[in-house]
Amino acid sequence: MAMTEVTHLTQNLSSTRFLSANLEFPYIVADSGMGKIQMNHGSHIFYKLVAGDPVSVLTMAVSIVGSATQVLHAIHEKKYWAAQILLVKEREKYSQESHERAAIQSIIDTVFGFIGDQIRTSDAPPVHEVEFGTSGWRGVLGDDFTFRNVLLAAEAIVNVLKRPVVLAANKVASWEELQARGCVIGHDNRFMAKEMAELLAGVMAREGIKIYWIGEASTPEVAAVLRRKGAVFSLNLTPSHNPFTDSGLKFNPADAGPAGPEFTKPMEAECRRLMKERPSVHYLNGTDLASRMVRVDSKEEYRQMALGFKGISLEWIASQLTTKSNDDFLLAVDYAHGAARGRLEHLLGERAAQRMVVLRGNDDPLFSGVKPEPNTPRMRQVQDQFRGHPAKQKLFVLVDADGDRILLADGENIVEMNAFGALAAWHLMRTIPEGERRDHVIVRSFGTSRFVDPILRTLMFPLL
Repeated sequence: MAMTEVTHLTQNLSSTRFLSANLEFPYIVADSGMGKIQMNHGSHIFYKLVAGDPVSVLTMAVSIVGSATQVLHAIHEKKYWAAQILLVKEREKYSQESHERAAIQSIIDTVFGFIGDQIRTSDAPPVHEVEFGTSGWRGVLGDDFTFRNVLLAAEAIVNVLKRPVVLAANKVASWEELQARGCVIGHDNRFMAKEMAELLAGVMAREGIKIYWIGEASTPEVAAVLRRKGAVFSLNLTPSHNPFTDSGLKFNPADAGPAGPEFTKPMEAECRRLMKERPSVHYLNGTDLASRMVRVDSKEEYRQMALGFKGISLEWIASQLTTKSNDDFLLAVDYAHGAARGRLEHLLGERAAQRMVVLRGNDDPLFSGVKPEPNTPRMRQVQDQFRGHPAKQKLFVLVDADGDRILLADGENIVEMNAFGALAAWHLMRTIPEGERRDHVIVRSFGTSRFVDPILRTLMFPLL
C-alpha cells in the first residue's frame, strides 16, 4: 500500500482515538504527497484507527515513512505478526509513560484483535506439520495454533492415552485409574494461552478426567504439581523460550520428566491424522467445566516442594538477603516478561523480595520485542546496567519465558547454563567427608552437560 493511499484514507478524518490510552489528538494531513501527519504535541509520529475491515482498519506512520509502509503492507496482506514485530520495535524506543508508547500500544492491541479472530475462527489445518517431540508441539499462533487445531490435538492425546500399551508405559493399570488420578493443566502468559488451555481442559473434562487447574504457571511448577498430586500426566500450553509469535503444547507423563518416544510418536501420528480428517470435537466449557476443575496454587506447591530439598535452605538464602545492606549485596532478576514473574519473591518471602531488583517483571506477550531466553548478550546488558552500583557482591539472574532455563552471573563473570550443575555439584559434594561419599549417589539426566562427570570422578562419587 503506497503512502498516497495512506493520505487518501486519512484526509477526511478530524481526530483519532487511542483505545487503550483513552487519548485524542487532532491532526493535519500534509499535502506533500508523503502522507505525514503532524500531531498537536509536535511529534512527527502518528497513529490512526479507522473503522472498517482488517485490510483498511490500521493506518499509521512511525517516525519514518518506510516503517509505516511496511506496517500497512503487513496489515493489508494479513501478516499480522510481521506488523507486530515492526510495532514493538518502535514501541521500545519510548519511555513507559510517554504518549507515543501508549499510542503504539493501542495499535498493537488492535492487531492482537486481528490475530485473536484468526485463532478463534480459522478452520485451516496447521501451516507447519505437527512435530510432537520431547518438548511437545510448537507452532505459530494463528497459523498453527488455533482453537480448532488445539481441540484436535487434545482429542489426539486422549485417543493415545486410552491405548493399553501407553497406559502401561505410564505405569497406569487402567483408564479408570487415569481418570481418578487426573491431569495437571497450566499455561504461560503468551497471547490467548489461557483460552487454549481451557479448551484442553474441556476435552479432558468431557472424558471424566480429574483436572488440577493451575492457570498461569512456570514449567517447573507444572512438574511440581504433577508429582505432588500424583496425577498421571500434565498439559502445559507453552513453547518455552520461542519467539512471541509462537505457542506450544507440552505433554509430560507421571514422572514429570520429558515424554519419551513411547508417548510422542503415537501422539504425533494421531495429531497428524486428525489435523487432516478434521472431525468435530466436543468439549465442556463455562460452568460445566469450572465445576470439574480442582484449582491449585502452583507457586505454593513449588515452594513446599523446594522446602524439602536437601542441601538447599530457602530460609538461609532469605536471611542472607535481609541481613545484607545494599552496599554489600545486589540481587537483580530479569524475568523476560514471562510466566516465572514473581516466583522468586514467593519462594524467599516478602522481606527478601524487597531486597531484589526486578527487571522486565511486567506482563508483556511481546517480550519487549526480543526472544525470551537467557543468553550472554542480554546478561552483558544487565551487567552494564549495574556497572556503577556500589554493592561489593552482585548476583544477576536471567529466566526464560516459562521459567525452566536460568543464567547466572556476578558483576563480571557469566556462569553458562551447562556449567552450573557441575559447579553446584562440586560445591555441595565437597562438604561431604571423603569416607562417606560412597554412601551418596549423583543422578544426571540425559539432557544435562557431561561436564559434571569428571568432577564427580575426581571427588569419587558414584554417578547414575
